[in-house]
Amino acid sequence: MQFNEDKKNTFGMILFVLSIILCGYMLFSPLTQQVMHIDEFFTMTVVNFPVGEILHIASGDYNPPLYYLISKLAVKLLTPYGIDFLPALKLVSVIPYLLILAVSATKLRSEYGWLTAGLFAFSIGVMSEFFKYFITARMYSWALIFLVLAFIYLKDVMSKDDLKSWALFTLFAILGAYTHYYAAIPLAFIYVALLYYFKRFSDNGIKHAAISIVVAIVFYLPWITSLIHQIKAIAVSPWIAPVNSDLIISSLGYFASNGEVAMSILAIIVLIIIGALYYKSSNNGDENERFYLLTGIGAFIATILIGAIFSLFVNPILLLKFLIPSAAIMWLVISIMLNRIENTRLFLFSFALIALLLVSGIGNMLAAESDINGTFDNIVKDDSSIVVLTNPKSMIYFLNLDNRTDLYCINQSYVYGENINLTHEIFDFKEISQDEIRSLALNNTDKDIYLFTWADSNQYGNFTTDSVFKENGLEILKINTTSLIPYEEEYYYY
Repeated sequence: MQFNEDKKNTFGMILFVLSIILCGYMLFSPLTQQVMHIDEFFTMTVVNFPVGEILHIASGDYNPPLYYLISKLAVKLLTPYGIDFLPALKLVSVIPYLLILAVSATKLRSEYGWLTAGLFAFSIGVMSEFFKYFITARMYSWALIFLVLAFIYLKDVMSKDDLKSWALFTLFAILGAYTHYYAAIPLAFIYVALLYYFKRFSDNGIKHAAISIVVAIVFYLPWITSLIHQIKAIAVSPWIAPVNSDLIISSLGYFASNGEVAMSILAIIVLIIIGALYYKSSNNGDENERFYLLTGIGAFIATILIGAIFSLFVNPILLLKFLIPSAAIMWLVISIMLNRIENTRLFLFSFALIALLLVSGIGNMLAAESDINGTFDNIVKDDSSIVVLTNPKSMIYFLNLDNRTDLYCINQSYVYGENINLTHEIFDFKEISQDEIRSLALNNTDKDIYLFTWADSNQYGNFTTDSVFKENGLEILKINTTSLIPYEEEYYYY
């Protein structure tokens, strides 16, 4: 018995309508959200600098610069219309989901039907941690859309081998590599797969693939020096937890899980079942399509393997959120495979498995709304708080903390290479020496005083502090005012 195309289209259209509703909520959510992730503070600070300085600052970070340039442009366009700075940045991250809906409703629908289009659009919204990063002021959603578009046009490159397909594929590959290195890794795998494919099927295609690779390298050359500098910095400055078996399992199932090992195992099993049923249904079908889908799965797995190998032999670089771009490819692969299963019983069984994952994903999506970091939220909403940034790294993250916060920075001559005078022109803060912190606290015992430190908390020994937050090298210390006895009242015994 065959499950006809009309019924599949009905399922797909329902999912697509749900995707539109989800997108509407994504567009509304940033207007009410506070910071959800520490790195959002970095974005908030960096985009205030001029374009030339953004490139310089990005080179001192661990990411390429394109996202910060996109964000700066978007903020300039949105804030004149009354949208506040942070919501504007968050709305920038929603734009890729709008593009997902557009490409799903047009190109994917025309090539595969509504089921693939609807399932892909909906799964990219609710599975894994996609929803969270569509409303977070970071580059992950942009890396996702560029990698997805490159993968979509990979199919055209393989089937048509025409100038338009190669131009779009190469363009999106370059944009992805300039957005996040964990988009560049699967793209490198895709290029290797392309060379193998054309060596097997078309010598002329190899020439076009070689031209695409050369063009991509040429356009990436301006950033090569910064990339080498960043790799060296990562090699000597670990800040990510080491790789272990749980992380590998969580990574393999991350396309459908937020990191839970049990859920990841279930996701891996579902993927294997869907893949086996697809292969059974298309055993005499399109060999090119099977190669295309295997390339997508291979790109995801290769990203994990390369990250794990570098982590084991150099320094840890594998974080689950880094897999978001390649995890999106997995859902396009799954959406295509499900659509190709024609037997009614096998299709309904497969759809039920996917629905099980989707229900879990919706639960994770709803939980993401309560993931706002309470520590930062309390500090920036406290009109009586004082924040002291202790070094250039804490400054580049938190110079744009909040207008209500009385902000101090320990004397520095530069911030990520930028002269402190330029920083004063952009941000409102006062300079203070380390020796003056105690006096500042003595004169403000009615206020909450926080030190934002990065691996230098042991320097503060002439008063007591309480640690209120610690993650990836950042520590927030709150000065204990009961330890602030004025010097003239202290007693010394000899």
